Amino acid sequence: MDYKHYWYYPVIASEDEINNVITEIKKIEKILNLTMKYKNSDGIVNIEQIYFDKIDDEDIFNDPFMMNFTKNDQCKYCKTNRNPKFDMMVSLILLSMVNNIKEFYFSSDGDNEDWIKAIKIYKELIGNLDKAYGKFVFNTLQNISVLFTKKN
Repeated sequence: MDYKHYWYYPVIASEDEINNVITEIKKIEKILNLTMKYKNSDGIVNIEQIYFDKIDDEDIFNDPFMMNFTKNDQCKYCKTNRNPKFDMMVSLILLSMVNNIKEFYFSSDGDNEDWIKAIKIYKELIGNLDKAYGKFVFNTLQNISVLFTKKN
């Protein structure tokens, strides 16, 4: 069964916010020894966009991950649950974006155990998710939202 991750991006992020995401993505790629690909070339990760449809040349049989930082009011999605490397990279990128971009929100109908694993990896490789707290993040079970509730 496919999972869908949906995101809403109402405003254009600042250059600093985008650069923080890019830095984290490149760090994750390097540490996990993964290579994002798009149409049989290197994945596109720059100040304007993030596009990839494969990890390490493995077919994913999913939608490509496509994020355009130059357009506001985006409401997009990406299907996953066909390739564990691709799925994890999508999850880690969404965590990076929700943590670094003030006006970025996402939801997922994926399993909580997948998200708990991604959150653990993000915290080990990058650091805390303090800026993500209080954002509306959920799945169909409404369980993952507890991971992002406002700290007391």
